[in-house]
Amino acid sequence: MTDTLRCIFLPVDGKTLILPYTSIVEVVPLENLKPVEGREAYVVGELEWQEIKFPVMSFAKLDNEPASPLNQKAHIAILNLVIETKVFDFMGMILYGFPTMKTIRPSDIKELSACTEPYLLMEVAARNQHAYIPNLEWIQQKLASAVTS
Repeated sequence: MTDTLRCIFLPVDGKTLILPYTSIVEVVPLENLKPVEGREAYVVGELEWQEIKFPVMSFAKLDNEPASPLNQKAHIAILNLVIETKVFDFMGMILYGFPTMKTIRPSDIKELSACTEPYLLMEVAARNQHAYIPNLEWIQQKLASAVTS
């Protein structure tokens, strides 16, 4: 039996992130987002899902890039946490389009370059699709710090 990975490709603003399929819980409409004031720019709001509230972030704003306007193509990916926080149980990320799932072999992933940004681990090509592997642990710690300050 061949070792395969079920991966999810998330279209964030200007980049595609690749994560294990188990990272994503659900994709919900943007209309459920409640804006918040006085937070870091990358914290774009809060979502209540199944009676649980958690922050929603913009990857573009974390990347210090101008974010595309939120429109009908935007959605929120609800992500499982990779580390335990005492602040929230899930995190949301703005998507521009729908995620796609692919089953790939580890040999299908080719490292293109290491990333210097702390929120990215590496730039890859996976089955000829350009993507970035995010540092979810760093992102979650940064998000937890932003919502508690």
